[in-house]
Amino acid sequence: MVSAGVAVTRLEISADAGELREHIGAETFDRLPLEIVPGRPGVHAVTVRTAAGRQVTLRRDPADL
Repeated sequence: MVSAGVAVTRLEISADAGELREHIGAETFDRLPLEIVPGRPGVHAVTVRTAAGRQVTLRRDPADL
């Protein structure tokens, strides 16, 4: 059975935090569940909470980065 995500609980992103904050705005940046990580720029993983309360992380294959 596939559970639909109901909330994004974590975004793992490689980026310059200052540039990202300026690009999307301080208010949005501060409200997002961001974790800035080292590596090539881009989204590395997204964690969602399902309706059942389970945390599911969708991660890019490092070979694609």
